[in-house]
Amino acid sequence: MSYQFAKFLGWLSLRLSSAGQKYLGRFLGYMVWMVIAPKRKQVAVANIMATLYVSRAEASKIAKKSVARFGKMVVDMFTYPCLTRESIGQILRIHGAENLDEALALGRGVVMASGHCGNWELMGTGLAFYGYPMIAVAKKQEQNSGFEKFLCEYRVMGGGKILYTTDVRDIVRVLRQNQIPLIFFDHDVLPNGVWIDFLGRQTSTPPGAAVLARIADSPIVPAFVTEAPDGTHDLYIYPPLWVDKQENKEDAVKETMQNLSHLLEAHIRKHPHEWFWLHNRWRPLKTNRDQGK
Repeated sequence: MSYQFAKFLGWLSLRLSSAGQKYLGRFLGYMVWMVIAPKRKQVAVANIMATLYVSRAEASKIAKKSVARFGKMVVDMFTYPCLTRESIGQILRIHGAENLDEALALGRGVVMASGHCGNWELMGTGLAFYGYPMIAVAKKQEQNSGFEKFLCEYRVMGGGKILYTTDVRDIVRVLRQNQIPLIFFDHDVLPNGVWIDFLGRQTSTPPGAAVLARIADSPIVPAFVTEAPDGTHDLYIYPPLWVDKQENKEDAVKETMQNLSHLLEAHIRKHPHEWFWLHNRWRPLKTNRDQGK
């Protein structure tokens, strides 16, 4: 999706009624599902069957619903320019804000760790509207710079900022300024990940959240968002985790990422259709080791 086309859809969406926006979201979701490569759909279905132990028919339903929701996610994003600190509570409710407040009160910054669940793009923007000093940590996408530019514009609405995963020093700096980098830890980053158990299968997980928290001596606050039946969203914020600095670094990072992944597992099992199943999250152990040589 080009920058100009995304901006046009945003312009159009803001001029539609609530019913019209819902229709546009369903239409865009249908189109996304239609253009996904069959092999990618097969990966999603196979992953769902292998981890949730459901039939192929049920796995196909979950996979399709997981992809189709992207239409509503995009339309929701188009409404961000209309949000204010007074109105954000109408679309995003926070549960467990005291966990984030207590962690932030320590003055060491907070690493917020999440997964690609629900409308994850709303998390950083929504919390920024609530007044939290949010930093979106993203992976730079060189191949689609137009859409990335569009995403960046919407991610900073509410006062948030953006850093990239390669900006390690800058992320540590903002932690020491008592800010909150939002990091997603549920994508495979071979060969640089740590091996953990995730949904009953061994896989590589990016260690960034634990590594950064250990460097800055900051708490990690897990948080996941889910969509309510009425189309609004609930953000669940959990008590902070700490990386044990007395333990061997490799073991401490692995243990922390395993604990985070267990929390993500529980959320996915409650809302399986809201996770990003299209990603090839589990690759053969032999292949991964070979790539790391």
